[in-house]
Amino acid sequence: MTARITRKGIEWNGLFYIANDPWLGEQITIAKGNSVALKCRLDERNVGSLWLIAGNRLVKAWLNQNRAGNFEFNGKSLRAYDEFKEKKKELIKEKAQEDLEIRCARRMGMEATMNDAVRIANITGSPTRKKRRPSSKAPASKNICDYISNA
Repeated sequence: MTARITRKGIEWNGLFYIANDPWLGEQITIAKGNSVALKCRLDERNVGSLWLIAGNRLVKAWLNQNRAGNFEFNGKSLRAYDEFKEKKKELIKEKAQEDLEIRCARRMGMEATMNDAVRIANITGSPTRKKRRPSSKAPASKNICDYISNA
């Protein structure tokens, strides 16, 4: 397995870990904006801790419980975490389908409204109706050219 050292900490499979180790802190600072891969091992009975392997060093990292979405998995097995991730993917897929259906229904409703408006405009704007003409008593409107020529 491989974990990644990023500016957010140590990331493995969507979970974030922290370790109180000077060497690891140095590696995180060296990584800056890039991510660096590290070999790791995990106890499948508890995803709360991760063992990082670097050369002849073995460093234990703990689940960062201050990070959103991590707290619930401390003490859980890898199987339970995988089941959670699978259910989350299914739920996201279902919600995306529902969202698509809602957007289609809205679009169909807007199209129906527009079609009705066009139909009504065609009925009321028939050619048999007389168009309004400006009254001959109304003052002539000036345009910008009149103002420019008088200056």
